[in-house]
Amino acid sequence: LNNNGGAVYNFGFDFRNYLKIYKNLIWAFRVSAAHSGGKQKILYFLGGVDNWLNYQKAQPAAPINQETYGFQSLANNLRGYKQNARNGNSFALANSEFRYPILNSLINRPITPRFLNSLQLCAFTDVGLAWNGLFPNDKTMAKNQYLNSFPVQVNVNMPDFEKIALGYGLGIRTALSSYQIRLDAAWNKEGSPKPIWYLSLGTDF
Repeated sequence: LNNNGGAVYNFGFDFRNYLKIYKNLIWAFRVSAAHSGGKQKILYFLGGVDNWLNYQKAQPAAPINQETYGFQSLANNLRGYKQNARNGNSFALANSEFRYPILNSLINRPITPRFLNSLQLCAFTDVGLAWNGLFPNDKTMAKNQYLNSFPVQVNVNMPDFEKIALGYGLGIRTALSSYQIRLDAAWNKEGSPKPIWYLSLGTDF
């Protein structure tokens, strides 16, 4: 706190709700957001999932607005996009998933193998945005696209509808030994014909 160049603060929230729709069909909903300020603030990268084993990184790798950052962090989940599809010192995310245990719903008896017992289908939608500053606006939400063709670099400011990211897709979950395995295929509203595949570990959300 005594260092004029090192102050940083951060605040945010993470709200989750799980609702039983019908028998074993579960609707999971999550809303999260955070803001970081100061001269050594956090740069949040949106895109992808936690513990993404086959991860892909989007360009640009540098912050959209050239400011001073002391830390960086992933803000997930935002499926349908690569890591760093959006970035900024503030972000907001909403995730919606419909989860359906396959064999537990079809077979009316105990299933011993954990691999089969935890087998689950998932349909999801993710919506997110990132910006610089406390509140989003046309300037702070700007999604820039860098087109490099040496010796010229062109910076293109994308239209408003491109700034909010929206992805959707299907996934499957199961447990293998002590690990939760997740495989998702996701598309985005920007029209990519092929899905992005996400192989990841973990049970978060």
